Amino acid sequence: MITSISLDEILQRISTYPQSNIWLAIVANNSEHQELIQNLEETLSIFTGYNVVAISGQEGIMLV
Repeated sequence: MITSISLDEILQRISTYPQSNIWLAIVANNSEHQELIQNLEETLSIFTGYNVVAISGQEGIMLV
């Protein structure tokens, strides 16, 4: 089931586990939401102090 949560809730969840590795998946049409994705990357990077990376599936499927 896919659910929607606010940025505040995301930041609260991250702050609950400050020493943990956290993975977050956001599925969006990159071309329509590029500014939102960039703002989210910047906000999460500032809040956590870690590098945040967006992985695009535009060139096909990537398995990690």
